[in-house]
Amino acid sequence: MSDNISKWYERQRKQAHRSRAMRFIIFSLTICGILAGIIWIAFWDFRVIVYPLAIILGVFLIVCLLVLLYGSLKRRIYLILEKIGKWISDVLGLDE
Repeated sequence: MSDNISKWYERQRKQAHRSRAMRFIIFSLTICGILAGIIWIAFWDFRVIVYPLAIILGVFLIVCLLVLLYGSLKRRIYLILEKIGKWISDVLGLDE
């Protein structure tokens, strides 16, 4: 009984950690979007400043989105890779 409780507690702790990470990423994306909008509108005439800042914020947004997608799709990616590996081993006859 105690072992089941400790497993449940560990699962809840991991889930809370994932949820905190997700909130941080969403918060970061929101801040970057707001900053990009403000910079784009405020410094429209100073394109020398706008373009590098927009590129930096854009790269940061893409990295955050990739981390977000990787976190949510990690299990599916592993399952797909496992199926591809099994298919390749079946085709090559490595299981025999």
